Amino acid sequence: MVQRIINSIRAHRLSKNYSQEYVASKLDFSQSYYARIESGKVELSVKHMVLLFEILEIDYVDFFKKIRKEKNSLKILRLLDKKIKIDFNLF
Repeated sequence: MVQRIINSIRAHRLSKNYSQEYVASKLDFSQSYYARIESGKVELSVKHMVLLFEILEIDYVDFFKKIRKEKNSLKILRLLDKKIKIDFNLF
């Protein structure tokens, strides 16, 4: 789930054509520290996540609804994949 959130934040940043350096400066981080956040090596605090959402103009509610929807879609795909494998094993 955390990686999905990070990937979505990165996608939002790229869609705005913002560099890591630009976003990092708005958060008062170095570019290398921000890069470590996007790579999942450093955790993002809630405080900084809220600031990041403001910088990227992300609506919190819509963002997490989308993440939840993606998570549910992945669960369904995994279940379907398992079902297909099981059905093929019957033959």
